[in-house]
Amino acid sequence: HTFKYVEAPPAIVVAASKPEHKQGRFDAQVHTLISLGEVTMSCSATVELNVKSGGIMDLVLDLPGGVNLLSLAGPSIRTHTVATEGEAQRIDVAFTQEMGGQFRVEVCYEHIRVDSEAEVTVPTLSVRDAEVEQGRLAVEALSARAAAHV
Repeated sequence: HTFKYVEAPPAIVVAASKPEHKQGRFDAQVHTLISLGEVTMSCSATVELNVKSGGIMDLVLDLPGGVNLLSLAGPSIRTHTVATEGEAQRIDVAFTQEMGGQFRVEVCYEHIRVDSEAEVTVPTLSVRDAEVEQGRLAVEALSARAAAHV
């Protein structure tokens, strides 16, 4: 048997598409040191990330409002931006490569205290999309006046 096609052969078009990036699964430990001074409350937080599966290209950190971000350091950080979301602040961190395994991000921030504040809420950092978040919080008084408020 012989077959003869009278129609034009079908055209096959192939277009490459970029694969969708799925955020990896990770746990976070946030260890924070709060230093109470006369006027400022300086905070130093260490965020230890443990990527359990996949990889992460970006990270989102949350800070309360009224806090000034002083520095952010870690491996392979391309950029970081701070945006206000209502009463809170969102820090978007972008990495230069897909991060996996265990790594650490250091964040320093401060809160300027006002004399009219009778009570001060300790500003703590949190990590969005972490499956488990835990950590420690330590408070130190740098002056006698600050110690009276602890």
